[in-house]
Amino acid sequence: MPATFGEFLWTTASEVMRHGIEHLHHQIDQQPPQAAAISPVPPVPTWPKPPWAMAEASAPTAAALATPPPPWAQTATDPPVSAPHPPTTAPVPDRVPSTGWSYADDVAAGTACLQCLRHHLGATVGALDLAYAAVQRGDGAAAQGHLARAKGELTVLFWFDLTPEKVQAAPPGHQALIARLQPDLTRLHAALPTPEPVAGMWGAVDESIRFARSPRPTPRDLAEIRVRLQRAETVAATWEREVLGPGSPMAFDAQAAGQARDAIREGRHVLDQGSLTDPATLERAAAWYRQAAAALTPVPDADTVAAWRTQARQCQETFYRAYLAQLAPAHTDPPVSA
Repeated sequence: MPATFGEFLWTTASEVMRHGIEHLHHQIDQQPPQAAAISPVPPVPTWPKPPWAMAEASAPTAAALATPPPPWAQTATDPPVSAPHPPTTAPVPDRVPSTGWSYADDVAAGTACLQCLRHHLGATVGALDLAYAAVQRGDGAAAQGHLARAKGELTVLFWFDLTPEKVQAAPPGHQALIARLQPDLTRLHAALPTPEPVAGMWGAVDESIRFARSPRPTPRDLAEIRVRLQRAETVAATWEREVLGPGSPMAFDAQAAGQARDAIREGRHVLDQGSLTDPATLERAAAWYRQAAAALTPVPDADTVAAWRTQARQCQETFYRAYLAQLAPAHTDPPVSA
């Protein structure tokens, strides 16, 4: 007989469990052998991976991002950046449908991108508007920065978006529109006073920021960053060490050349010390390169800037008329006042 009530409960529970186990053993022994077999475990359902998981699976390692390979080290698995494409008459979408995860998905792949042309044109017109206003109020430093921005926008347009290979791969209607605009854009680009390599150096790094800001960068985002930073680094190294170096035959104001050389050196140092896919690193480097481009930009008179602004606006209006005509051939826009 248990001495306490607790011992009684423990003894009773143990007896109940023992009898229950013996009963289950008896039930199992009475079953046929095939009935006693364990039923197969149902398969675990496979759910589709979310976009972020798919991007993580294909993302390169941190070591691969830290040191982008040179152009000759690209492998066959690298996405095409500026590779030649054969002529085609098949419809090519002006814009790849966006996944909401990658900036590169919002621009055309392997062909001249009208969306990119539209954006660069808009930025050029806006920069020249600001430059004209700055010249009118006598703010030469601000005018230098805005003029450098306009030159940088057109430079990266020609360097990366309107390459001969990409124009050749574009649909015939897009080729016709580009051919109509290209002479005027080329003249405007040549007239803007900032040296093309330095303006393109800044523009290339500045444009890389957009790809680096993708929430989940894809291999194509990383390839677009790499090709821009490689072009920018080539210019930066050459201009810091040779073009703006002591004894250079280039005719630059000594003070402006010194400011530009120091700014380029600082920008290169930022990229060397940071991550090449970090937007904050790219923004700091772009700020230094902007200073270099602005320092080498002479400030013309207001009439000259006004003429450039008018030419850029005419290019923009021509683009919109032709682009909208392609989207809606039956629609005719009313005249637009200047």
